Amino acid sequence: MIVERLIPVSDGIICLMQDDFTVPESLSDTDVEVSLKDFGAILTVKGNEVALPGAILEHFENAEGTSIYFYAVSPYELIPEYRGSITLRRDEVLKAKGAWDYFSRSP
Repeated sequence: MIVERLIPVSDGIICLMQDDFTVPESLSDTDVEVSLKDFGAILTVKGNEVALPGAILEHFENAEGTSIYFYAVSPYELIPEYRGSITLRRDEVLKAKGAWDYFSRSP
């Protein structure tokens, strides 16, 4: 998945993408995964990956929610097309944020 931009909003983030990813109608807990990386985390949704920088993890910690809204952008369209949304479990995001804080500050 090619991500153009991540935009923080009050209840999560908006993810503007270039490709044809659409959020599946039914997702189980195993379909959505957050894994720690040196720059922040990787969000995997049904095999599609989105890089979440450390600043976005900090935003999730302070935001009212942990929703991610997906929109497809095109240079030929003025308004991005809504492709669905997911809500991450807050405890999983906070665990990733805490681990990222620990590893980013260690020598």
